[in-house]
Amino acid sequence: MKRTILELGAVALALFVMLSVWNYRSVPLYDREEQNFICVINPGYYYWDDIKNGLEQAGVEFGVHTEIVTFERFDIEKQVELLKKAAYMKADGIITLGEPNHSVLNETIQKIMNAGIPVVLIDSDSEKSGRCCYVGTDNYEAGRLAAQKLAAETGENASVMAVLSQMDVANQKERLEGFQKELENYGNMELTVVVEGEADKETLRNKVQGGPGIVSAGGCHLLC
Repeated sequence: MKRTILELGAVALALFVMLSVWNYRSVPLYDREEQNFICVINPGYYYWDDIKNGLEQAGVEFGVHTEIVTFERFDIEKQVELLKKAAYMKADGIITLGEPNHSVLNETIQKIMNAGIPVVLIDSDSEKSGRCCYVGTDNYEAGRLAAQKLAAETGENASVMAVLSQMDVANQKERLEGFQKELENYGNMELTVVVEGEADKETLRNKVQGGPGIVSAGGCHLLC
């Protein structure tokens, strides 16, 4: 008797699964007639709000479905994971950050490009990735202009502290290089210390409190 009940239960379960599969219809999250762009960025910086607003506005103007997904600051492994997911979802285009010295990220972007999905880089470029194009600042030039501005504000006579988010991030290094190179043109200006603020206001405040003339090579903001 028990065996018969178990057999009937198994048959009923099999029929239920078959009917479920037969009647299943996928429901897309967006209209596949319109293009779907995914922007993979790291949150926390105020100017990313402008990026988000501009992306959404352009989406409305051009009839494009836009989606923004985020990863923690400087977590490139998570960025790579999200990029792979975006490609798997058959996005029509991807916007993200570059990092020229991270081979895995460059290889991931290259594979996505090879799959026919254009990738546009913002904030930090990486030609090694084979990206479609880069839209953003010439970071070396930004650092150089920051040094010029600081020289003008201090009468070309100052001990300087440069504040970055992280030294191993490409756009930060590029800005610092431009900044240092420009300082060589001023005999009475010296970069005495470089501080990593880790993109955290409290950490930055603790490190620079009471410092000399300060310029942020990370965002080219004059703080002194």
